[in-house]
Amino acid sequence: MSTLPPLYALRAFESAARYKSYTLAAEDLSITQSSISKHIKTLENFFGVKLFYRNGPRIMLTPEGEAFARDLEPVFGALSMACKRFSHQDFILYITSPYLFSLRWLIPVLKDFHASVNDITCHLDMAENMLMFVDFEKDNCDGAIQYGDGLFPIHWEVTRLVDEWLVPVCAPSLLDERQKKVRWQDCWLCSALTPDYINIWCNKSGEKFQSKSVRPWMFDSIERTINAAVQGIGTAIVDMNMVAAELQNNMLVIPIQKAVFSGRSYYFVWHNENYKKHSLSEFGRYLKSHIASEDREDIAYIT
Repeated sequence: MSTLPPLYALRAFESAARYKSYTLAAEDLSITQSSISKHIKTLENFFGVKLFYRNGPRIMLTPEGEAFARDLEPVFGALSMACKRFSHQDFILYITSPYLFSLRWLIPVLKDFHASVNDITCHLDMAENMLMFVDFEKDNCDGAIQYGDGLFPIHWEVTRLVDEWLVPVCAPSLLDERQKKVRWQDCWLCSALTPDYINIWCNKSGEKFQSKSVRPWMFDSIERTINAAVQGIGTAIVDMNMVAAELQNNMLVIPIQKAVFSGRSYYFVWHNENYKKHSLSEFGRYLKSHIASEDREDIAYIT
């Protein structure tokens, strides 16, 4: 008897274990749910152990299944990387980037990328949590936009792109002296991802936190925090680079002309042993060339 089960059965198990769902595994592999079930049964018969059990409508891994899934994860990762190397697709870059940064900086910058660098294709994956730390050993990406303080592993190649400058922003109507009901400092807005923005700005700028509400309004994302500020709900402390369009279109204004450096920036990073070094370096140079270097003359920048 062969010591190896069929590869298609292993692939079905790996996907089902990853998604904890036969349905999602079937969608992932573009086959039917019954095919996934048959492939799992093939493996269970081959090894003589149960890999999954049902808990109501859900499927759960057995202890044997969990151990097998852990062993298979790096195997399929290595197999995927080997196939990429063999196909010589070093002109395709898989880049992951925070959702907010992608929408408000990276995508506008990349609109001319393929015309300027026509031998490299960029596949962009947007991550919801900007605080996540990329893991090149596990994450299926060649490079990443990493938010942080710049203290990264020594085996990373790092290009600093955009510093985070915090400013208060609000709708122009909140500065209108004729509207006495609400003033810009009456209500503060912040994101659950970055609740320290208000304190950082107040401490470094020397301004005091004044609000009629006991606590600031908390939103689940910076994007929603910005939208709330545009609608005139209150004042948000945000990265000035992320609201450039709203400031230019006068949808938002800066009531106190002080920008505070948070100590964090956005970086383009990649593993220095990645075989796509040439393409990654060229991509990094392209991003670096599109960084706006001019400061606003009406803003006091505080580090």
